[in-house]
Amino acid sequence: MRRWIGAAAIVLVLAGGVLAGCQNSAQRPACAVCAANKGPTELSRHWLLGMNPMAGDPELLHPFTNRFMADLGGMPGVRAIDLAPSWNAHLFRTSPDDRIEVSTVLHGGGNCMEITYTVYRHGTEHGRFGQVVTPLYAGPEPDGACVDRAATQLYLTLVRAGL
Repeated sequence: MRRWIGAAAIVLVLAGGVLAGCQNSAQRPACAVCAANKGPTELSRHWLLGMNPMAGDPELLHPFTNRFMADLGGMPGVRAIDLAPSWNAHLFRTSPDDRIEVSTVLHGGGNCMEITYTVYRHGTEHGRFGQVVTPLYAGPEPDGACVDRAATQLYLTLVRAGL
C-alpha cells in the first residue's frame, strides 16, 4: 500500500511540473505540451461580454445564465455582465468600448446549447455570428456540464477569430 501511495505522489509531482511548465512566461520557453497547441490561447485584448438571460433557464434565479457568466468571466481578457437589469443593458448598448452581446438557448434544437453573439468594435456592430454546441455521444449530459463546455467552446471560438 505504501508503494502505491508513493508512486501516486511521484506521478502527481511530475504532472504538476509539466503543467507548471506550460505557463508561457517571458522567463522560460513554452514546454512541448504547450507547443503542440498552435495559435493563441487567450483573447488579444479585453472584451466586455454582455449576457442576455438564457432561454430554457429557470426564471428568477437564472442558475445556468449565472454559471455561464461565471465561466466566461473567469477567462483571461473577459468582463462578463448580466444584461437582464435594464440599467446594465442600457450602459452596455451605449458603451463605445469593444464588446460582445451573447444570447444562448439551453438544449435548443436538441443540442447542448445554441449561441448567438454580436461583436461591436468602437461602438458599431462588426458582425453577428452563431455557434452550436453539439450533444455528447456518450449520452445525456448534466445541464451544468453542458453550460461549462459551451462557455469554453465560445471562448476558444473568440480566440480563434482573433478577438
